Amino acid sequence: MMIQMDLTSLRDEYESHIDEYKVVEKHARSILESSMERLGVDCKIESRVKDTESFLKKALRLQSSEPMVTIRDKIGLRVVTVCSGDISTVSEELNSLFSVISREDKAISLDPNQLGYLGIHIEAVIGSPTSSIGDAGLIESCYNEVPFEIQLHTIAQSAWASISHRLLYKPDDHPS
Repeated sequence: MMIQMDLTSLRDEYESHIDEYKVVEKHARSILESSMERLGVDCKIESRVKDTESFLKKALRLQSSEPMVTIRDKIGLRVVTVCSGDISTVSEELNSLFSVISREDKAISLDPNQLGYLGIHIEAVIGSPTSSIGDAGLIESCYNEVPFEIQLHTIAQSAWASISHRLLYKPDDHPS
């Protein structure tokens, strides 16, 4: 547990990696877009690098002694499909595109009669440059092990995720 955090140093350290994170984000997104097009999966792909303020807020909330290590969603991608059947197709494809570190199906933690977040979260790294497909090109090997999170949702699950995220993490952003 973190006793005291030097936010200025943490900010500086995080911001020193932003360009690296943007390279990985762009490359992972390009790989995903090429693959989904090749498979004919009707989906929308979104990506982002967590902004500095969000990173710092999460670090304070988690009280981690090593937030640069423990916060694993500094780079995030989201694949939003039209059909729920495409989720398994996309999930399986991710195993061939990236080196998957972990996979969490959020629905497993819910009772069958419980309403809640149903997305799948996958933590991965680009891994070997040979995983590049199509016109995605190669990425410098120093970026191959930078972790990122991929969320898989249907359109309906994405709407629920957006609403619940605002309610849980940004309570000041909605009217009372």
